[in-house]
Parts: sequence; C-alpha cells; structure tokens
Amino acid sequence: MKGSAAERFQAKIGLPDDNGCWPWIAAVSASTGYGKFWTGQRLVNAHQYAFQRAVGMDRNPGYEIDHLCRNRVCVNPEHLELVTKAENIRRSSAPGANNRAKTQCPRGHPYDVVNTLFSGGRRRCRICMRAWWRRWYKKT
Repeated sequence: MKGSAAERFQAKIGLPDDNGCWPWIAAVSASTGYGKFWTGQRLVNAHQYAFQRAVGMDRNPGYEIDHLCRNRVCVNPEHLELVTKAENIRRSSAPGANNRAKTQCPRGHPYDVVNTLFSGGRRRCRICMRAWWRRWYKKT
C-alpha cells in the first residue's frame, strides 16, 4: 500500500454529485451498503473514517453517524452527524420509524394515552382489542 491512509482514502472518493454527496467508489459492503476502507490496521466504514478525520475524534459510544443525505456511500463530512441510535432510527425510513409516526390504528382510532396498550414492543388499540375479545368469546 503506497501513501498514507488519508491519501489512499482521498483517492477513493468520486466527483461530487448534484446533492453535494462525495460518493465512495471503492469497496462497498453487500449487506449494509456502506463503503469500506482499510486503514492499514483495520477495516472501517468509510463514512466513519471521514467523520473521524473531519471532526478529529472517533464517535462516542452510544452514538451513531447519521447520513443527513440518506446516501450510504456518501463520505462528505457536511452530510454526517453524530446522533443517538434512537434518533437515527426516527430519521430513517425503517418500518419502526414509519410506525412511530402513526397517530391512529388502522381502523382510525387514536393512539393516545387512554386508548393505547403496549404489548411485546408494539402499540395496540384498546378499542380494537376489546372488539376482538368480544368476537372471540362469542365463538366459544
């Protein structure tokens, strides 16, 4: 490997796109979609290495680096922010984040303090659960 890690890293960044993203043009993990970079000592996520170089510190335990641009191969430090795992999930398009934004059950009843049960990590509508139990008892 020729050159310092910083020089090798810089050589693996493509031209900025219209959104200002700096695309990682080297190895990308097939499972996560994040760029991978060999520092000379260990394999790291490219965006984490970019953040560490820009900020001058490694990420804090309990925090994650969020891509504000939602582009997993972007290594532009201006598009990266240190946030808690919960905040990263809230910002994502993951099913958990989408469900958290819902204010009512599929039948239109409100998810509020009075009408919401929490069971098995899920929200349940008390009105719908009561109706389900009534139907179930009538069958038996």
